Amino acid sequence: YPIIQYPMRFFLFWLRREWPYALVFGYLGISVILNASFGWTMGIPCLLDSLLGRECPGCGLTRAGVCLVQGDFAGAWAANPLWVVVLPLGSWIVVSSVRDAKKAFRHQKKYLGL
Repeated sequence: YPIIQYPMRFFLFWLRREWPYALVFGYLGISVILNASFGWTMGIPCLLDSLLGRECPGCGLTRAGVCLVQGDFAGAWAANPLWVVVLPLGSWIVVSSVRDAKKAFRHQKKYLGL
């Protein structure tokens, strides 16, 4: 029980601190996995494309993510070459937010005497 309790407390602590990251990356991850596994699309329509009829630089990133999960790097590049920047940057953001939350969680534990 205590082995499960610490990770769950930390996850909830991180979620309270970094909920925007969890929302964006969670949506993207679930969207890519559902599309790659079952062909379900749950994409949010692009506002720029809807209003002006032109794709924004982010259009096609979900399709690129699906291609990457399936191992099709050429298809990912054709869908949107921006994934080469977005994937490492997004990974860095998530890892650094978890690292910072871990430091704050340890400090809070020490401060509260837990």
